Amino acid sequence: MPNCISLSLLLSVYLFLFLFFCVFILSSASLFSWGILYQVVSLCRELALV
Repeated sequence: MPNCISLSLLLSVYLFLFLFFCVFILSSASLFSWGILYQVVSLCRELALV
């Protein structure tokens, strides 16, 4: 019985780490795309000023 409890605990820890990793990747990807969008907007602004 304790073996089953430890196994379920290990699975829940792995699931939590997996979800945290997915959220981290999604947030970093959105930050990366926001940075690209900001670069494009600033470039267009510089071209409009010229």
